[in-house]
Amino acid sequence: MTDALQSLADRAARHMSAGRFAEAATDFAAVLAREPDHPDIWYNLGYAQRRARQYEEALAAYRQALDRGVGGPEEVHLNRAVILAHDLGRSDEAMGELAAALKLAPRYFPALLNLGGIHEDRGEREQAREVYARALEAKPGDTLVLTRLAVLSDIEAADHPLIARMRRQIDSPQTSDAERADLGFALGQILDRIGAYDEAFAAYDKAN
Repeated sequence: MTDALQSLADRAARHMSAGRFAEAATDFAAVLAREPDHPDIWYNLGYAQRRARQYEEALAAYRQALDRGVGGPEEVHLNRAVILAHDLGRSDEAMGELAAALKLAPRYFPALLNLGGIHEDRGEREQAREVYARALEAKPGDTLVLTRLAVLSDIEAADHPLIARMRRQIDSPQTSDAERADLGFALGQILDRIGAYDEAFAAYDKAN
């Protein structure tokens, strides 16, 4: 890269650090117009464009990063999925991107978490449970996934293994107060649903 282009890339990075994402995108695009074979700069362009709400342009930039051999391609597929699902409402395409990420890295937790969330938002409870279970295997201590899996599961008795796991997680010294509250309210909801009202009240009280 020439000194002039490197200076432009450095300026783009400064714009991005300062939150001036549209300006960063303009400078990154100018660099790539002269020297397009820089997958990391394509990645940075995609990030800047997404933050500037230039969603279609960001998708195209991330695709260029993938096509040019960017490192950590599963993360790029994840970023494309987030844009498609959350910014553009195209969940089917987002699921395709997440599938591509998981083909590269089957235990990639952020992709599993997002895939489970899409299934849940679409009302696909069984698929969401399956994906959340995979996510919990990949990251056993994650309270959000444990909570979502438990709430979506068909629990009929207070001695269910997921309830026992939630109680252990609540009592774990590694669990933060905010996580304990989230788990406690979810536990109370489940216990209330199955008619264990005294235990549900105790869970709600502890969460509060």
